[in-house]
Amino acid sequence: MLWRLSEGPVSLEFLHDRIESTINAELSDARAKFSKPVIMREKGGGIRLRLVDIKVLGAEGQLLAAAPMASVSMNPLGLLSGRTAITRMILIRPAMTLSHGPDGQFSFGIADSVKFPAATGKSSRVSPATSEPAGKTTHRQNKKALWSALFTEGQFNLLEKLNISPQSSLTHIGVEDANLIITDEASGRVIRAGQTNLTLNRTKAGYTVSASTRFKINDEYSTISFVAAFKHGGSANVVARFKDLTPAQFTHFLANSLMGGVNLPLSGSAAFSLDNAGVLLRASADIEAGAGLLEYGRGKAESVLIDEASLSMFFDGETDSIAIEQGVFVSGYNRIQYSGNIGLVRDGQRNITAFDLALSSSNIALALDNATKKPVAFSWASLKAKVVPNPFSVEITKAVIGARHLQLNLSGYVLDAPLSPEIYLEGSGRSIPADVIK
Repeated sequence: MLWRLSEGPVSLEFLHDRIESTINAELSDARAKFSKPVIMREKGGGIRLRLVDIKVLGAEGQLLAAAPMASVSMNPLGLLSGRTAITRMILIRPAMTLSHGPDGQFSFGIADSVKFPAATGKSSRVSPATSEPAGKTTHRQNKKALWSALFTEGQFNLLEKLNISPQSSLTHIGVEDANLIITDEASGRVIRAGQTNLTLNRTKAGYTVSASTRFKINDEYSTISFVAAFKHGGSANVVARFKDLTPAQFTHFLANSLMGGVNLPLSGSAAFSLDNAGVLLRASADIEAGAGLLEYGRGKAESVLIDEASLSMFFDGETDSIAIEQGVFVSGYNRIQYSGNIGLVRDGQRNITAFDLALSSSNIALALDNATKKPVAFSWASLKAKVVPNPFSVEITKAVIGARHLQLNLSGYVLDAPLSPEIYLEGSGRSIPADVIK
């Protein structure tokens, strides 16, 4: 047998019906079908049962999921005796689709391939390709906001998506080496992500999900991975890692999001906990940013060039505030190292509308004279202000800057305006050198 496997896959067609009935016994009101079962030798030397051209259909014949191949785990001796159960199923190289509708909602699907229409000036809607009879379309979950789809509604719970009952022996299901297609139906923008993996394990407390993917946008690569533990009732703990991720590249998918103006690559890690309503309880993050632009103002028309930045912070859901342990901001010859607290101001729908800043620094260099490129060093500074992103404004309650005997106290505001920002500052100072005033 091992010699035969070294030559290629070995067909188990004589066990086709028994394998199919074993799988379907684990599906509540769904059924699986495939063209043929084979056993193959893995790269690591193991032997795996594979199902070619697999489809999972709903009670009315609608396509729930499809893939060119699936890997399943079951007791091979039990197949011959008729007493076995499937414990693991992985869909291999399917096409996963995440669609962002004109109403801002998301829907998720899994198919064996995806058809891309010819490029036009209109919305380029991506549709999964199937070989199902006319009138039978790819199953799409009810549209939900992405946050709800991920954490509250459990759209990506593959056990539920494929109608696998809680009593089933199938406790491990996933997707391997998939192509993830993200589409914005309003703009027609399409983002393709390869090497996408998604696995789900049922546990006594709930289930765990691990996922990873690699994006290529404008010839730049970024990677994202996360592990999440969901408890019965909906609460979750998530740990995520990312590298060279530029949020502004996903502007179309982050409607009204503050991250849409972050046009610089981010790398680092984050962890957070949610309650059963999807409310953020606590979070922490360690992030480093490469060179890029931080865009703000009307239509993100204003921007600040950033050479590098880093941030280590913690969010407390009880106080609805962010504690910054350490942050660094470098732009040209300007450098600010800071720490402090940021309070979140929300409206009645819990949307963030403003930030209350209370920051301090002991390491500041400001290039006040760009001609000679000599930064002015300050020993310490503090700032209390309220920042409103849209329309952009800064209300400075108190800003203090000091260096040796120098001290400058300021208050005022900065408002967005069509041609240039409107700035008003007032205050007092002592021992201020003439070159600093200039």
